[in-house]
Amino acid sequence: MASGSHGSGKPNAAASRSRASATPGQRAPLSPPVEAQIRSTIAQYEKYLRLAPVDDRKVPEAHYCIGLEHLLLGDEIRALQHYHKGKAAERERLPCLLPVESNFPPKSALHMLHCATTRGAVKTSASSGARPQCANCEFSAAPLSRCCAAVHYCDAICQSRDRKKHRVQCTRAPTSK
Repeated sequence: MASGSHGSGKPNAAASRSRASATPGQRAPLSPPVEAQIRSTIAQYEKYLRLAPVDDRKVPEAHYCIGLEHLLLGDEIRALQHYHKGKAAERERLPCLLPVESNFPPKSALHMLHCATTRGAVKTSASSGARPQCANCEFSAAPLSRCCAAVHYCDAICQSRDRKKHRVQCTRAPTSK
């Protein structure tokens, strides 16, 4: 049963008041039991991370899930920290393991947050000796995937989002069919 309802499918008055007190663009505060459940979930994932080998195939997913839980709590900084820890853990995994799918919901949600928060970042120039930046989200942390000599991407998600725009100027030789 959804929180804030009494079996009738309609929200109760207390739930309506808490939603009404939130300003536009701001999420209503979580109820104490929901917040406690989220914190318990984070603690369980952190316990797993303490016990698991660093190259375990589920470590990146655990970081993405922790990040999503922090996002539910409204802590974007910790959410992004775990997004980057998840990306780093994917690089640490055994070479025989495939990367976490880009459509894995926690990873996808955190990537959207990452793109939204880095969009206004100061651009760096590859010619100035700085690290190359992603052509889609402008994040400059390495390692970046490379399409051709002209552009770099954080990952497959950013590359696919920029595909239509980049296709016109791509310097990679077209493949014959």
